[in-house]
Amino acid sequence: QARSAAEAFIEAYPGSELRGEAYNLLGDVYGGLGMLDEAIEAYGLVEQFTAQPGQVHTAVFNAGRIMEADARWSQMIDHFQRYLNRYGDDGFYTRAVYEIGKAYKNSGRVQAALDLYWETFQRFAHEASALAADRLLADYVEEVQIQYVRETTRARAKARKEARAKAADTPEAQQALNRMSPEDREAARAEAIAAEAEQAERDRRIAEAEATRRVVQQLREELRRTGHEEEALTRNLRVRHALARVGRQNTVPDPITPEMLEAASPNVLLWLGDLLEQREQTNLAARAYQRIVEAFRESEATVIAYVKWGQLEFNQGRLDDALGLFTSVYENYPTSDWTGTAVMRIADILYQQENYEAAAQRYEEILRVRQWKGPLWPEALYKMGLCLLRKGNPEKAFAYFQRVYVLYASHEEWAAKAYLESGKCLETLQRHAEAATTYREMLSNPSLAGTAAGEQARKRLEKLPPSALQVVHETPES
Repeated sequence: QARSAAEAFIEAYPGSELRGEAYNLLGDVYGGLGMLDEAIEAYGLVEQFTAQPGQVHTAVFNAGRIMEADARWSQMIDHFQRYLNRYGDDGFYTRAVYEIGKAYKNSGRVQAALDLYWETFQRFAHEASALAADRLLADYVEEVQIQYVRETTRARAKARKEARAKAADTPEAQQALNRMSPEDREAARAEAIAAEAEQAERDRRIAEAEATRRVVQQLREELRRTGHEEEALTRNLRVRHALARVGRQNTVPDPITPEMLEAASPNVLLWLGDLLEQREQTNLAARAYQRIVEAFRESEATVIAYVKWGQLEFNQGRLDDALGLFTSVYENYPTSDWTGTAVMRIADILYQQENYEAAAQRYEEILRVRQWKGPLWPEALYKMGLCLLRKGNPEKAFAYFQRVYVLYASHEEWAAKAYLESGKCLETLQRHAEAATTYREMLSNPSLAGTAAGEQARKRLEKLPPSALQVVHETPES
């Protein structure tokens, strides 16, 4: 239906200013239908029929994603190279370079990708608005280490293999082999295989340490060349972030100043925000996240910044401000993994405002989205139970709590809390024997027994009527 509508619009209104947008939509539809050549062609026509650069950039990167999905690496390289030639610094330069490098790597030209990434980072590292420069550096650092480890371990394994072959190709070795029984030969072979595996693992660990040392040396040299002047602050922070990612925490800035927040790129701002939260400098952390939201709306970091900023406001009890930030995520980033966290916090705010019906609806919404399955689901189930309790329905609440520790026992925080609330529900329902069974089941798990909820369960178990405890002992024999 969408395909027919877009094709009909283009045919009926060939001179419309919206024709470029229609081709973008048509490209999306063709891509969804698996008509890859038609999708790429539609995206390619966008530029001819729109005056909006944003529409063109969207079409270019959408076409690139289709080429990537279909492993059309040469076409993908040519595609983004034409984009760079056409738009240069007026386009998303670093992002396009990242896509070219991705195609290089997948077509076996890893060194070409590394050279391109490092060269481009050098050129754009001082521009906070060059959004993909952080990704270029991170990918460069990771890939350099991977390649060094791979090449080094392969070379050492090859040298050992050649040495073994040379040692075996002697009259003495052949005579020793001939004297061995078949069983001894097999045992010697198994021993040699095990020894080789152990040596390969040692080689890998040594190579990884050496790879990290080499890349740290390169980054430290880059940091030394960058200097600490104000105009070099953006580059300086990017390199410090990269060093921190490979475990060199002694390069972490301390103190973190407002000037750094003004100079930092989005991904570096997320890092600085996390550091500030760890140092309990929450106001400055909020400024870091606010800076991302206000200055870098095109960044992939923006949705994360909204959620982290909202969480800070939530923790400080500024619920209206937090609700506004989480709602922005819900409305503007519906497909993001972070949106599940935003919906959870919206529900939590409604719960704190004693709007239990609306809160329950939000928790249920989380449980309907498979993309958010994981830690959010046991949390949502538990909190659904709390809503039902507050609405005076302990029996239904018990069913939700029970689902948490039956289906999500590995999520210990929520399993422990759910066990406790299950027991309390059963007490409210005067089902004391079942409550005792629930508490004992919980306390038999050491990881749950040691929690705060476990301590409460122990105290409640001790206070249950003796008759309830007697039933628990007799039940297995009946």
